[in-house]
Amino acid sequence: MSEPSFIDTNILVYAFAGTGDKRHDRARSAVELLVDRQGAVVSVQVLKEFYAAATRKVKKPLSSREAAGIVKDLSLACRVLDDTLPQLERALELVDAHALSVWDASIVAAAEVAGCRELYTEDLAHGAVLGNVRVMNPLSSG
Repeated sequence: MSEPSFIDTNILVYAFAGTGDKRHDRARSAVELLVDRQGAVVSVQVLKEFYAAATRKVKKPLSSREAAGIVKDLSLACRVLDDTLPQLERALELVDAHALSVWDASIVAAAEVAGCRELYTEDLAHGAVLGNVRVMNPLSSG
């Protein structure tokens, strides 16, 4: 098992309900690599956000059954972190320290709690270090 890495919602959306372009391919490859290495971590928040986005906020929405199936598969293939009050408290510290939205800070806090050194996301600056986590954007061309 490799070091754990946290996967944010947007990477899952591109991987499973994606556009079929390079972003889809890159996201899918990143998710498959992390799952194959048994290092993939997501949170309940991410799974809920994925379901909502994949069934409503993409060009070709998935059916509720398809999205639920992916959520189930991800919950079996990844370590899933529950939300906790201490995690929220850490997120609020990160909001102030890094001028993040509470939603982005919650993802960073979850990654920290899970012991992840890397957070795979498109929402934050590639290479940035937030708390104890380095941001990785597998969708960037670099």
